[in-house]
Amino acid sequence: RSSMKKSNWFVALTAAMTLSACGGGGGGGDSGAVGRSAVFLKDAPITTSDGRPADQVNVEILKVELERGDTDITVFEATPGSGIFLNVLALNFPTLLSLAEVPAGSYDEVEIKINPANATIHFTDNDSTVPLVASQEGDEQAELEFEFEPAFVVESSGVSNAVVDFAPVVTLDGTEYILGHDHDNDDTGEVEDVDGEDGPDHHGAQVEGDFVSLSGDLLTVSVNGTQAQIDISTAITFEVDDVATDKASFVASLAVGEEIEGEGVFSDGVLVAAKVDNHGVDD
Repeated sequence: RSSMKKSNWFVALTAAMTLSACGGGGGGGDSGAVGRSAVFLKDAPITTSDGRPADQVNVEILKVELERGDTDITVFEATPGSGIFLNVLALNFPTLLSLAEVPAGSYDEVEIKINPANATIHFTDNDSTVPLVASQEGDEQAELEFEFEPAFVVESSGVSNAVVDFAPVVTLDGTEYILGHDHDNDDTGEVEDVDGEDGPDHHGAQVEGDFVSLSGDLLTVSVNGTQAQIDISTAITFEVDDVATDKASFVASLAVGEEIEGEGVFSDGVLVAAKVDNHGVDD
């Protein structure tokens, strides 16, 4: 389970609450057409310059921007202390960061701004946690850039999925540890692991959010200021606080504001969960 906490900041451009796999076409832009984007983050093994083993790289994400040419489109933004908190080494599946309406067309990069005062690494060789200094790859301090390969195409219908592959590189520079990422060995832009193209048994996406409501088998959760839906009709595993239970007990445990985690694939714009867990109130 990732250590993501939910932000109270609302996405500037609120998305509709459904997700679908990314389509083909789209070009550079559709003369004012608007599409919906879903941005996910996944992790990769860490590289440390001094070879020290680590199990946590904890960051607070303050901004996520899609970029094409000289245009930046903000899809998530928060003030320090109310951003997205996560350990980028503990993302079991690509995890949903944002849902937002953006101009349709192709995007070349995504920029992620980290709170420079809230980044740490935990080393397991001596059980120590030390601050990280985030690299500046964009225009702002502690802003990392990820190139889409292939380009991220936002269609004017449905929701298009983008996956950012954070392959952390931590370099010891004097007495400071510098956080960057491996530009040459990430899979940013590949979406097979969230849209289920590898087959029905490939459950490759994760949604964490605060419970809002239940209608039939559709859970609505609040995710970083917007809402998403999780279909539990075909879920195999139900848990409450990581303890296995049955569907009826899981449903009975739900209360507004509790943290729900769903793992599954997207079908017809909804996360179809193979596993769902109620983690209770997120302190």
